[in-house]
Amino acid sequence: MDLIIQLLIMASIVAMMISLGSQISFQALIQLQAQRALVLRSLLGTSVLLPLIGAGLLALAVPFLEPPAKVAIALMVVCPSAPLAQLRAAKAGGNHLLAVRIQLSAAIAAIVTVPVFVYAYTATFGASVWTLSPLTVAIQVLGVQVLPVLLGMLWKSLSPTTATRLHPWVVAIAQGMVIVLSLLILLKVSPLIWQFFRGNGVALITMLVLIALSLGLGQRLAGRDTTHQTTVAVVTAMRNPGLALLLAHQDPSLAIPSVTIGILSYLLLTLIGVTLYQVWHHER
Repeated sequence: MDLIIQLLIMASIVAMMISLGSQISFQALIQLQAQRALVLRSLLGTSVLLPLIGAGLLALAVPFLEPPAKVAIALMVVCPSAPLAQLRAAKAGGNHLLAVRIQLSAAIAAIVTVPVFVYAYTATFGASVWTLSPLTVAIQVLGVQVLPVLLGMLWKSLSPTTATRLHPWVVAIAQGMVIVLSLLILLKVSPLIWQFFRGNGVALITMLVLIALSLGLGQRLAGRDTTHQTTVAVVTAMRNPGLALLLAHQDPSLAIPSVTIGILSYLLLTLIGVTLYQVWHHER
């Protein structure tokens, strides 16, 4: 089952990234015009500032965290560009195209930022967090994220009509794989779920604090436009659980079932936090 789960993780990420890239051509991404500064600020927030904030918060919480929870939080913090964050941002009243531009920029920049922060976290926390090699991480990010995104953008640039027409099918296939993957993961880790929640109260609080900080950071970097605030806040908060799970499976020293529960817990709390943020932002 482990091999099937790993293959589904990789396949679902690739499909999601192709669908993300196929929403915008190279020309449209490059021609940011008035949004260039906003996209760059947002990229700085989701790919650099949040991992730094996460490292600081983890340093304070480390004495109270179980190793699997610590690894799960660290992986989610260093992995930006959740594949479907643009849909979540649009549903929250944000700007879909802006969200896509930020996500694509973060997905491509991840070939540098994720390995750098994997190395930085290793240097800061030692082998207690993971034994991942930055080179291994870079290869994984290149293969399942950067190249599929570029392939999707190339598809959009060369055949925009076909890319637009088939995009819903690519998303549907990716979502189908995610559903099957989720069921297999739940089947594998279900005996440990209650044990994880019972022993990781501090970890759950740490996750909530990080999610709140990421929403606040995104809103702050977006400026005064409320649509931009919603977009950047949601994209910053939504991390990439697929990439986090894939990287976790590259480290044989990790307790994969417990780390998986931690990653899924972070994802669930993020969805709740984004929903509450959406309600609060609309009532302002």
